[in-house]
Amino acid sequence: DVLVWQGSAWKRVAGETDNCMRRRVLTFEPVVSDRVRIEMHETNGARSARVYEVRIYDGDTVLT
Repeated sequence: DVLVWQGSAWKRVAGETDNCMRRRVLTFEPVVSDRVRIEMHETNGARSARVYEVRIYDGDTVLT
């Protein structure tokens, strides 16, 4: 799940289930926030999960 801070709570803006791909591109409506959270709920049999890179775009501009 991809969550953003909105006001005083986290709001889910994108997510996926049953994913076993190494690279995922998730799109969602533009939001204004100064915090992003990524939550992984399970692995494909591994003991741990890892995030290697996160890119956040505003149109064609990379923000982070």
